[in-house]
Amino acid sequence: MANEFFTTKAVIDLLNGYSAILRGTTTTDSFEEERNDIILRIFQLFINNPSEWDMKSSYNIQLLKNSFINELEKKSMIREDINSIFTTCFRICVEPSLFSPSMENRSHVIKLLKDFGIYKFDEFDPINKEQLQYALREMPIDIVKDFLKSYEVESFKDFKDKLKAGIEFASTWEEYFEKQKQHIEGLKESLKGYESAFNFVGLYDGFNSLSTQKKRDIGWSRFVLFLLAATIPLPLLFEYFYISQSIAQANTATKLISIIPFLSFTLILIYYFRVVLLNYTSLRTQIMQIELRKSLCQFIQSYADYSNKIKTSNPDALSKFEDIIFSNIMSSDEKIPSTFDGIEQVASILSSLKSK
Repeated sequence: MANEFFTTKAVIDLLNGYSAILRGTTTTDSFEEERNDIILRIFQLFINNPSEWDMKSSYNIQLLKNSFINELEKKSMIREDINSIFTTCFRICVEPSLFSPSMENRSHVIKLLKDFGIYKFDEFDPINKEQLQYALREMPIDIVKDFLKSYEVESFKDFKDKLKAGIEFASTWEEYFEKQKQHIEGLKESLKGYESAFNFVGLYDGFNSLSTQKKRDIGWSRFVLFLLAATIPLPLLFEYFYISQSIAQANTATKLISIIPFLSFTLILIYYFRVVLLNYTSLRTQIMQIELRKSLCQFIQSYADYSNKIKTSNPDALSKFEDIIFSNIMSSDEKIPSTFDGIEQVASILSSLKSK
């Protein structure tokens, strides 16, 4: 005879009351949020089909009904107590799969419950981990043993069919569990590959920000360089086509004196063109060094792991990387002339022309 548990009004009221409180509980992480949602959906399955659950989960109902009622009455929202509610539901929902695999196929919620218990196993507290381990590994065998001792095995043929189904279930469940375990291990290996790319993401972002700034600077430097290159011939062209024509009848000294301002202005423009050109070259050198550091950041973690394996006794295994990545970015600033360099040379030219 099936136990009357979920079909009783008292249990239905407890499930509804606990669900109302659980819906209003604030969660602290995604684990609690997903766990609470699954519990609420499983409770709804119990309420919608109480007689079916009483019949097909009689083993766990007989063992857990008193503690389950106490937990529902206590209405504790402590993480461990809600975990206990989850593991009780886990055991009750796993049991029907032993002789009624179609029950799991009819409800996607039961699959969500099983997957959550497997994939989120490490996030449960130790006591509820033991409950999940028992439900996944030992409980199917205990259910089969209990079934073999019951009076429901009415014939040898029925006994063989149900025993075969129990053995197939235990084998299928163990195979399913191993496949999920292998899937998790595969994800773990994949994450190790992503660790190499993201472990130095902060350092990479720093270099990338610096590179963006330098590229902006080199853009302005290039613009000024082209502007100066276009401006340098203008004073001489102006002097030739306008000034020279206006004083065509003047003597040679007057012409030379008229050339001095334009020549001086041209020399100053050439000087600043040289300053901007050297600065442009310096920025290009810095960008090349920054790009090298960005490239090294993409595989330094793999190099570190490799070095730790083959050179555990060598403390300087990463010294070459550190020398490059954390060294100063050479800008060759000492080779760039200051604003007033060359003034003496310009002054001496003007003096020589004046004396003539």
